[in-house]
Amino acid sequence: MPASREPLCLLTRRTLPMVRGGVSVPTYDARDLTAGVVHFGLGRFHRSHQASYFDRLAEEGVSSAWGSVGASLRTAGTKQALSNQDGLHTVFERGDTDARLRVVGSLKRCLFGPRQERLLLEALTHPGTKLVSLTVTAPTYQTQSPRELGDGVFGYLAAALQRRHADGTPPFTVMSCDNVPENGNAARRQVLAAAELVDRGLARWIDAHVAFPNSMVDRITPPLGAELRDEVAARLGLRDECAVVTESFSQWVVEDRFCNTRPPLDAVGVQFVADAAPYREVKSRLLNASHCALGYLGTAAGLSTTAEAMRDPALAGFVRTMMREEVAPRVSTPAGLNVCHYQDQVVRRLASTALADPLTRLCARGSVRIPAYVLPSVEAAVRASAPRRRLTLVVAAWIATLRREGAARAGQDPGADMLQALVRHHPNDVRPLLRHGALFGGLGQSEAWAAELQATLVHLETYGVRAALAAASHPHWTGLHGGSHTQGVSDAAVS
Repeated sequence: MPASREPLCLLTRRTLPMVRGGVSVPTYDARDLTAGVVHFGLGRFHRSHQASYFDRLAEEGVSSAWGSVGASLRTAGTKQALSNQDGLHTVFERGDTDARLRVVGSLKRCLFGPRQERLLLEALTHPGTKLVSLTVTAPTYQTQSPRELGDGVFGYLAAALQRRHADGTPPFTVMSCDNVPENGNAARRQVLAAAELVDRGLARWIDAHVAFPNSMVDRITPPLGAELRDEVAARLGLRDECAVVTESFSQWVVEDRFCNTRPPLDAVGVQFVADAAPYREVKSRLLNASHCALGYLGTAAGLSTTAEAMRDPALAGFVRTMMREEVAPRVSTPAGLNVCHYQDQVVRRLASTALADPLTRLCARGSVRIPAYVLPSVEAAVRASAPRRRLTLVVAAWIATLRREGAARAGQDPGADMLQALVRHHPNDVRPLLRHGALFGGLGQSEAWAAELQATLVHLETYGVRAALAAASHPHWTGLHGGSHTQGVSDAAVS
């Protein structure tokens, strides 16, 4: 029998000197940093993205005033794992030709709100806290019950701001760092709603004095599988239960609206802009919509990862042409951004073999992703009577996924059960789905697009994904039942 390996020590401040050569480690101690940030949400994206930027501020000597306190409200597991490691965690950047490991050290401590409410409120009300950042899920921003608002992240923010106002302490800036459209505006609405439950005067003060800049964040951070976890341990020489794997690309765009000291993040690559909306629109309609296309179509084709899907000529050509012909012509491009170069960059990122980004991850929460990333481009194309057959096929592939047994569970979509029942009860008519709630917006009134979608769905389910990809690429395809896919006056029904 082979000799058993000695178990590796855990990454902590004490074992940090044991890190092997070739791995970048902090030259500062987080205990020497001022905690200028409280961050809600300790998931892998935050660890690969925002935490890395604040780490660079300290490492490059820009400022020692932006150490962070991390907070979790949902589960204690990640908080405990990070606490066990003194907040240290490894970011493993993998490119096709190189790999870089960096131990990030900007996290001073972690708190679990339900069990450490007093400590969390102390951190939020401390005068040194200038910024509160959030990486939360889209449902968190939706209208909630008074109890949910009071007990959730926005209840904490309202309570902390109430204490700061009473004590004469300047308010902190609230900065959302997630994919929700106009995330800062969404956070403002929820904090004001939580404040209204406490005191209307507090809500008016927050509305007048607290800044909620919108932002756009971008960095692909897939789950860390067992093989990569072992590679991190081998390179590090230590065990890291909080390591994340990510791409070398990273982007962060923030509106320059702060009510307290602005962190000097521009010194480490963050863009401060007047309006983040065009940057978010480019990212969501090009990158995220391509994710949706690869997720639903690639899975139907029996593929497993983005790299595998982009090695498939039909899928790679589909994504390239969808971006170039159906999405990019109707995107609001920020000044100075070359949208052609951006599309090439998206293709390179998706095709990278260094990250095994699972397609199942890209199929999750379709009832959120499709309306946010795909339908805006469909609606713009319908309004302009412009090509949209590939975008329509992506929507059809999502609906086909809803129809399959177990799709609600496999797709990890809390809204899928109800939608799944709807599409099954109306197998020959997509219009009931299109007119359900606010999911499809004005598209629900377009009879022309409903007919196109129905024909595309029937063709996909009858002949399979390969035939559907070929048909979507055919310039004169007229649909299974002969209905024209050229756009006509009925498109004007979209409002």
